[in-house]
Amino acid sequence: MTVRKLLVTLDPGERSRRSVLYVLSRDPRIHVGPVDGNRLPVVTETPSPEEGEDLTEQLRQVPGVHSLEVLNPDVGAEVVSYL
Repeated sequence: MTVRKLLVTLDPGERSRRSVLYVLSRDPRIHVGPVDGNRLPVVTETPSPEEGEDLTEQLRQVPGVHSLEVLNPDVGAEVVSYL
């Protein structure tokens, strides 16, 4: 299991924010923390580092995601404290 902590910066606007939250909440590999202004902490869990990278790139393409920062790439699930 590969775990990544990400920080998503959302585009301004409530509609855009709701859209991103909806998309992310439908993927069981993604755990979403509380929104803080336009920032959203996210933890992803994937079977391999390659799948983690693919998921990160997919998240960058979600409409309403302004930017995405990888805070700790590809660590084992046993060493990560969830949101």
